Amino acid sequence: MDDRALASALGIGVGGGLAWIMEGFQSGHGFIYSLCAGLIIGLLFFEMIPESIELGGWVILLGGIAIGLVLFQSIHLLMDKITIITNSHQKDIFVRSGVLLIISIAIHNFPVGNITLFV
Repeated sequence: MDDRALASALGIGVGGGLAWIMEGFQSGHGFIYSLCAGLIIGLLFFEMIPESIELGGWVILLGGIAIGLVLFQSIHLLMDKITIITNSHQKDIFVRSGVLLIISIAIHNFPVGNITLFV
């Protein structure tokens, strides 16, 4: 078996196990969340982090992680200051989730836009 396939399988298993331990299987969504968590953890630890260290070194990797954590905390602090008024609490949650999703996608796509602009 290829080392990458084994690493991916381990990542899926570890991520799925962590998601299962943390949340349990309350509904059919639990399996999907577990699978996605495993894929992301496997991708992160077996592909992205080693490649980041190879290309930029530990300082760049840790700097990127620090910037990401600061952005995450800043967005969540700003979201607490935004007042969303609808006729139901459930709609407030959906609107807040939508705003967070829009901000996250914009931040995620910002580097790609810069690369295509300057290259």
